Amino acid sequence: MTVSFFGRLAAVSAAIALLVAGGVAHADATAGKRLKGAEISRLVAGSTLEAKGNIMVAFEWDTWIRPDADGTFAMVTAVEWLELLKNEPAQIHKLDENGKWWVENDRLCLQFLHRASGAKDCFDVMEQAGQVRLVYSQCTMVSTDRCQVGRAAYVGKFVPGNTVPVPDKTN
Repeated sequence: MTVSFFGRLAAVSAAIALLVAGGVAHADATAGKRLKGAEISRLVAGSTLEAKGNIMVAFEWDTWIRPDADGTFAMVTAVEWLELLKNEPAQIHKLDENGKWWVENDRLCLQFLHRASGAKDCFDVMEQAGQVRLVYSQCTMVSTDRCQVGRAAYVGKFVPGNTVPVPDKTN
């Protein structure tokens, strides 16, 4: 099979666009002030992170993470999906997660014990204009499959109290 010059040009252009987009996302993810350990602990104490999580620019979901004083956390993610076989409109499903949290080397670490089977991610916590970004700081063999160094995993704000919605359907 041969590929035309224009086909190759389109592929190269697409690759360059992805690299540029990744660079822009990385720059945005690290903007603002990087919080230190004590600042992170004060920020999360008695609060809930209300955020958007994402894998790609075009796919994001609402997430609530509530770190508790005992070092555990509760998390709910609202994911919209279409059940094609049932021929129904898209529905929001709230998926629950729980685990452990701690601050290590000026990073907020989460170990997911339910859905992600023990995976652990640690995040630089960036704050700018009242908004917080949890940015993947290092990916290891025990990181989630979403981990990509320098990418913001969650973008939102910490609000006082428990605002985690109860899952209406767990899948």
